[in-house]
Amino acid sequence: MSNSLAVAAVTQTLHQLLDAPVGSAVGGAHASILRPDEAAVAGVPGVNIFLYQVVPNGSWRNEDLPTRTEDGQGLLNRPRAAIDLHYLFTFHGSEKAFEPQRILGTVVRILHASPILSRAAVRAAILAADSGTGLSGSDLADDVDVVRVTPLPLTLEELSKLWSVVFQAKYSLSVAYLASVVLLEGDETPSPPIPVASHRVVVVPSTGPVLEKLSSQAVAAGSPVVSGVPVLITDTLIIEGRGLRGPAATHVRIGQTLFTPATVDTSRIVVDLNTELPAAEQRAGVKVVQVIQDIDFGTPADPHRGFESNALPFMLSPIVTVTLATHTQVVLSVNLPLTVGQRAVLLLSQTPVPAVPPTRAYAFPKIVDAAGASITVPISGVVAGDYVVRLQVDGAESPIDIDTTTGLYKDTPKVSIP
Repeated sequence: MSNSLAVAAVTQTLHQLLDAPVGSAVGGAHASILRPDEAAVAGVPGVNIFLYQVVPNGSWRNEDLPTRTEDGQGLLNRPRAAIDLHYLFTFHGSEKAFEPQRILGTVVRILHASPILSRAAVRAAILAADSGTGLSGSDLADDVDVVRVTPLPLTLEELSKLWSVVFQAKYSLSVAYLASVVLLEGDETPSPPIPVASHRVVVVPSTGPVLEKLSSQAVAAGSPVVSGVPVLITDTLIIEGRGLRGPAATHVRIGQTLFTPATVDTSRIVVDLNTELPAAEQRAGVKVVQVIQDIDFGTPADPHRGFESNALPFMLSPIVTVTLATHTQVVLSVNLPLTVGQRAVLLLSQTPVPAVPPTRAYAFPKIVDAAGASITVPISGVVAGDYVVRLQVDGAESPIDIDTTTGLYKDTPKVSIP
C-alpha cells in the first residue's frame, strides 16, 4: 500500500512522462502543473495537468472492512482508502500553428501507448522531482497494484461546468483522464494476533463426487438392473458416478436424512432400501439422492463436512393390496406408511379390455387425512365390473404385477366393484 504522498506522486509521474514528448512535438513546449486559468495566462505552449476531482474506487472501497475489533479499540489491520483521480489536461499555444492540437495528439498517443504508470516510471519521476516537493518519501512504486490511466469522456455540459463554475476562466482545448486505483494506507500499527498453537494442513486431491445415473434391481434372483422406472422399497438402489469414495467416511443423503451405506466403491454405491433407508424417508414420492464425503483433519479426530455431489431424483412407489371394495369406497393396504397431507389418487382401469369401446377408467383423488398403512378412498359412478387398481401417492404410482414368463401385465392387483 502507498502512503499519503501517492496522489502527488501520480501527478509528478504524469508530468515527467509527458514533458519531453510535448517538447519534441512543439518547440519550447513543456508540461506544467498549474490551475487551468493560470496556465492560460502564462502564454507558454504545452500541456497543463490538473487534478480536479477525487472519488472513492468502487471495487476496493470495502476491501479492508472490518479494520478494528468489535469494541473499536484494537486495530486488526491498517485502514486503507482506495481512490480514483480525475485529471484535466489543457493544451495551450498558437492556434494558428495548431500547437494545442499537435500537443493534444502527442499526449493522447503517449497515454494510449503507455496506459500503465510502471513502477520504474514512478521511481524515475520521484527522483527527478525538485527537493522542495517532498516526494522523496513516496512508496507508490511499491504498491500492490499499478495505476492505470484511461480516457474519461466528458459531456459538453460537464466541460461547461468545469470551466465556467470551477475555473471561472475562458475555455481551452482540454481532455479528461482517469487514474485508477490509488491505495492510501495509514501509519497505525495493528495489534498482533494470537499466535497459532499448532499447524496442520490437510490436502485432499479431489474434485468431489459426481452422480451420473440412478438405477435399481429387484430382490428376485436374476432380476435385471433397470433405470428410469419407479423404485420399490424392496429394491436395491444403485448409484453410479465418479469419485464416490471419499478420503474418510462417505454418506448418502436421501431426502433430508443422512446415512452411511454398507457398499461404497469409487464409481458405484449400492443401497439396500429395505434395510438401509432411514424410516423417516420410507414414504412414497419423489426422493433426491446426494453423496456427502467427510474430511478427517486428525486433530481433533471428529470428521468435518467435505465434498458434496450433485443431486439426482428417483420415484419411490408404494405397493397396494385391496382390503375392501364396494360401489361407494375402496379400502387399500399400503406397504409404505402414509402421512397426513400427502396427495393420493386411486386409479381404476377396466379389465379385461372390452372388444368394443369404450374402455372404462376412473380417477378418484384424496388428501390423506389419517396416517397409517391403510387408506379409504370414496368412489362414485363406477360401472360394476373388474378393474386393475393403482394408487398414486405424491406422484409415485404403485406397480401392476408382471408375468415373468411373458413379460406382460397381469390383471393384478384387481378389484371387483359390485
